[in-house]
Amino acid sequence: MVAPAVAQNPTLSPFLAAAEAVTFDPVITVMAGYAAQALAPFTDRYPSGWIIRGMDHPVLRWMALDSSKRPTAPYPVVVAHSTAPFAQAYFESDDLPQVGTQILRQAASIVGDGLTQPAWVQVHRWRYGFVKIAHPAEVLCTEAVPTLAGCGDWCAGREVKDAIRSGQAAARRILDVLGTV
Repeated sequence: MVAPAVAQNPTLSPFLAAAEAVTFDPVITVMAGYAAQALAPFTDRYPSGWIIRGMDHPVLRWMALDSSKRPTAPYPVVVAHSTAPFAQAYFESDDLPQVGTQILRQAASIVGDGLTQPAWVQVHRWRYGFVKIAHPAEVLCTEAVPTLAGCGDWCAGREVKDAIRSGQAAARRILDVLGTV
């Protein structure tokens, strides 16, 4: 959306170039729900939940017992994110449910066979899933349009906590520019 504005205001060129320098890795995400008793071995062993990441696995980047975030979850939910190479190989697949099945099979090989029998599954492709090269500052801004600010996990970070910090920095900047702080 900034590119058309550059034609009218060339001083926005550095802002656009900085935004375009940010790159992302794709990811394929599987969310799977299970019958309450299906994952009992996993939920009983880890009642406060589990998250597995940094495995150097060819298919799995990260997986978690997502339902553990809710004190009264009606059933177990597992979320698994693919690695970038796996996502690149299967991103345009016409059979996304089959891709999700592959990811769950890989997750089952680590956590246990119960993961291969979900009651329901959702599979999503995220072209901009994980920050690969972030912007170096918490907020992307320009004096050309002082109230224009870019923020997110891609500003000086890669995680949700970085997105929150970036959003707060952008808000502070805009409030400061508007003179309301």
